[in-house]
Amino acid sequence: MPQTVERPSHDRNRYQGKNLFRLLLALSLPALLLYLKLVFGIAGNFAQTSVVQQYWLIRVSNIMLAVFVAVQLVCAFYLQGLFPASGSRTVKLVRYISVLFVSLLISITGAMACEAFGYALLLRARRH
Repeated sequence: MPQTVERPSHDRNRYQGKNLFRLLLALSLPALLLYLKLVFGIAGNFAQTSVVQQYWLIRVSNIMLAVFVAVQLVCAFYLQGLFPASGSRTVKLVRYISVLFVSLLISITGAMACEAFGYALLLRARRH
């Protein structure tokens, strides 16, 4: 009797980690960029630095804002692609705008959490 060689089945579970990483990156990267924009903006406005340093800190803050907006748009496009594609262009546009709005709220919340964690870490470092 001829023996059949079993092929290993294609395991989709190994891709779940990659998909989860992409999802977490799409949600957290804009939050981190917004946090950096806030840090540079606050440092440029309230730090005891020279005028030249303040100028460059504010300039970097503005650049970070532009990068944040671009990354937020790309991440919202990626997140919209995770939903089933159905409907007309108007439905897709409304879905994209709603995903963009929700991801923007997640980014703002994440930036506030990063700021709170960073501030608590700074207070702990000052005590020691």
